[in-house]
Amino acid sequence: MNSIVIYKDKQGNWCGFESCGHIGEYDEEAGQYSLVCCALSMHLQTIAYSLEKHMDLVKLIRDDEAGYLKVIFKGDSPLLLGIETVFLNGLTLLKEDYKKYLKVHEEEVEYHV
Repeated sequence: MNSIVIYKDKQGNWCGFESCGHIGEYDEEAGQYSLVCCALSMHLQTIAYSLEKHMDLVKLIRDDEAGYLKVIFKGDSPLLLGIETVFLNGLTLLKEDYKKYLKVHEEEVEYHV
């Protein structure tokens, strides 16, 4: 099971996310987790990379072995809406098809954009 928290400030602006866990069992023979886990990982890492390139990152914590990624950012880039749309659409697609493996919820935080 993978749990994703979408962080929003008091005004409802997206300001980060946290992902924890792996989906499925580790396949010793193949040396990897399931393709669903790989797809989610690639999606989240692409979003993190895009945010890193275009926003002021406050925090980026990553532990691949534990399946953990946390990104907190601030700023107001014209690209932010596009990055947020791709982020949310990707999660929606994965959650629709693999809902038993993926838990997503929003949390209000003190950070501000």
